[in-house]
Amino acid sequence: MSMELNSKSDMENKTRIINSIKYSSIPVLLSFLISAIVFSVLLYTSIFTSEDLLSHNPILIYMLEPITIFIILLAIIYFSMKSDIIGYNYRDIIHLNLNIKLNVKWSLITIIALFMSNFVLSLLFYIGDVSIADNAVVEAGESDPLFYLYMIPVMILLVGPYEELLFRGIIQGVFRDYFNVKTAIIVTSILFGLVHIPAVGGLTFSAIPYVIVTGILGIILGLSYEKSKSILVPSISHGIYNAILMGVQYYVISSNFDFEMIIVSLF
Repeated sequence: MSMELNSKSDMENKTRIINSIKYSSIPVLLSFLISAIVFSVLLYTSIFTSEDLLSHNPILIYMLEPITIFIILLAIIYFSMKSDIIGYNYRDIIHLNLNIKLNVKWSLITIIALFMSNFVLSLLFYIGDVSIADNAVVEAGESDPLFYLYMIPVMILLVGPYEELLFRGIIQGVFRDYFNVKTAIIVTSILFGLVHIPAVGGLTFSAIPYVIVTGILGIILGLSYEKSKSILVPSISHGIYNAILMGVQYYVISSNFDFEMIIVSLF
């Protein structure tokens, strides 16, 4: 009897793991697949026409991906409610609270926590003489600081909402549904850190501290999401956090300060 119960428990655990991976992966894979198709069309246009859209319009690169993926994620959520094609209703796992006071309160708390954590972690790496890789967005603006100003609305309106809907809303929601809040936040934050490796030029030694900082910031976003029960909180916090860093970066570069920024983790 005991062996049968253990066998049944093991089977249930395996089923939960398989389903959580499957249903958290479907939106990610579909989103990035269609996003890749969009970029392939642009690349094709650049190669076979005289207009190099990608190199002459760097802002286009950073706008297209979040726009494409955000629309696809919304479509997936909508169609999952209307049919059994996906087999999972994503709307049921996404917390949404429209209380303005609550969203403002938790967004402010989250933004402060993000900056404090980032500063402490980055300072520790700085004291330990550990180099941290730069995000490609930061490097893109070094030749033209105005790029940072262009990116401020992109961060607030696109990057924050699409990344949080994907990671906190869908991935964290699926793992919460099949396991528990703690497991969901940890798994999602690890994935959140790892997925940013391409943004810093691939897996190098300097990318490791960047991934660690980003993962910990992901934990903060995950906690604030579960506490506030509103996807708007991490979306707003993430977007404003990145926008502030863009503004500071613009001021530092355009003012020709001989200053090495300690707050480095843009995500």
